[in-house]
Amino acid sequence: MVVDQRAYLNGGTGFKILDVSQPYTPTFLGSYSGPDWLSIKEVIGSLAYGIYTNWANEYIQDNTLWVFDVSDPTDPVLIGDCYLGFK
Repeated sequence: MVVDQRAYLNGGTGFKILDVSQPYTPTFLGSYSGPDWLSIKEVIGSLAYGIYTNWANEYIQDNTLWVFDVSDPTDPVLIGDCYLGFK
């Protein structure tokens, strides 16, 4: 997802933030190293909201909302979480 010329990339463990103001030469700004299956879903102001899904098996998911402070894109910080339960 791209918000205010910053790309928030999911994949692997955690997420990465890139400056895409120059689309032909994106610049790495920072990252958060976290578990697999963490996906940033929304960025509003200086907060990024992600869902961490822990797959118990193909039918059961254990979900948690994670909130990050991304005001300093070189050092995103987990500031809160909320367990959402099983699906």
